[in-house]
Amino acid sequence: MILYNSRYRGEYRGVKKSRIVTLTTDFGLSDPFVGMMKGVIANINPSVNIIDITHEIESHQIFEGAFVLFQSYKFFPSGTIHIAVVDPGVGGNRNKLIIKTNNYTFVVPDNGIASFIIDKEDVEIFEIYNRKYFLPEVSNTFHGRDIFAPVGAFLSKGIKPESIGEKTDKFNTISMPRVEIDKKRGIATVIYIDKFGNLITNIKNDLLDNIKAIYVNKGIINRVSIAYEDGSPGELLTIPGSLNFVEISMNQDNTAKKMKVKSGDRIYFDLK
Repeated sequence: MILYNSRYRGEYRGVKKSRIVTLTTDFGLSDPFVGMMKGVIANINPSVNIIDITHEIESHQIFEGAFVLFQSYKFFPSGTIHIAVVDPGVGGNRNKLIIKTNNYTFVVPDNGIASFIIDKEDVEIFEIYNRKYFLPEVSNTFHGRDIFAPVGAFLSKGIKPESIGEKTDKFNTISMPRVEIDKKRGIATVIYIDKFGNLITNIKNDLLDNIKAIYVNKGIINRVSIAYEDGSPGELLTIPGSLNFVEISMNQDNTAKKMKVKSGDRIYFDLK
């Protein structure tokens, strides 16, 4: 089945095309959903390079998707189009957005998944409305395939956001939890847990020099390490992480499971 034909060719003349489209979802890889999205994109733009950031965002966890997208997007070449779909409100009243920065374009549901990018970048935001750039039949349960994938694909062929949506200054955002400090005592939050069970906190790396001890449930860490191998197997470590946030880790062990910690849990620390 050919979903789109030559009626669009005239719209591509003289426009700049993107060579890369990325995908970030909570779909996992056991179902065909990611493959369907890629098929839609390739059908519209066979020359585009589709790169997976991840499809293992925890189901429905918009904050986790926002954090991963924010940490990842800037490692791609200018002109990359990022499609991010963590969308528990699919089929409901939430809007659909194109967000354009100086170097990147994002295609996302309006649920806060692009919040940290909006906070950091100068942006133009468009509410997607032109069904011409959707699949011919749109399901209420799979906008990733039927709306976001084709919109991203058409953008990669040079269609302007103005042709697909209308400028808006109304959008939903979520916030990064704040580190709370009262005199010499602090409270932080575990904002992400990676595949290895490392706890990424909302403590910025540059605060580490002022921290005397960190408490994770009944565990205490009173020194800073520079590598996972610094401790003996199973020993709790504090490490300045590659995402610019402090990690709590274990040498060759899963900190989250061992310490019974989940994303969103609080940890405590003492200042020097």
